[in-house]
Amino acid sequence: RDYYGLPPDASVIYCNFNQQYKVDPPTLKAWVHILNRIPGSVVWLIRFGTSNAAEVTLREEAERMGLKDSSRIVFTDPLSNRLHLHVKELADVFVDTPQYNGHGTTTDALWAAIPIVTFPVRKMSARAAASYLFASKGSGRATMARTMKDYVDVAAQLGKASNSHVLQSMRQALREGRVDSPLFDTRRWVVGFQKLMKMLWETHAHGLERGAAPESGLGERGAGPEWLRMHLALADFVPASP
Repeated sequence: RDYYGLPPDASVIYCNFNQQYKVDPPTLKAWVHILNRIPGSVVWLIRFGTSNAAEVTLREEAERMGLKDSSRIVFTDPLSNRLHLHVKELADVFVDTPQYNGHGTTTDALWAAIPIVTFPVRKMSARAAASYLFASKGSGRATMARTMKDYVDVAAQLGKASNSHVLQSMRQALREGRVDSPLFDTRRWVVGFQKLMKMLWETHAHGLERGAAPESGLGERGAGPEWLRMHLALADFVPASP
């Protein structure tokens, strides 16, 4: 941790690897509450660009929200592609940005076996992380909040020393999921995607309007309404959303 600019004696390293424009005031306020509840914990963010404006602003705002020591919000420089997944494993819990989730950064965190605390709301951009959790073979429902208060409570519970065995169990499940979870099963995804593209082409070739639900199947492969066949194809490789 010390080598990569992280406090070696931190009790818990919460992290978020998204760009800072995704951090709105309610999210920052939640992080302050989490840090105040877990002594010795820090939030680890990535420094983007050449300006330190976001770093200064977030720390100043955190102090105004009640964080006594703003150095507990730790910034480090981006790492090379070769190293970043290895180094991110140094974190303990990923605290997602609820209004605009991490997408690639969330899947990176799950590959690094970091449990994700997220709060899905109505927008697609706010529900991506929940879908990844369901597909990761981790404890998706256990770390998916229903309110911002719940988001703080879940993150704080994972950070308690008395729950370290729970956190380690979650991380082990995520490590095992690298091999057999739908989220990282590339072959399954490709087969399902190819199947879906073929069905879309068949629909186009037979002159159906988009969204139509014909009474019978199309061609020799038809086995019921086309919309139902397409839905089943999607179910083959897209995990169910919460």
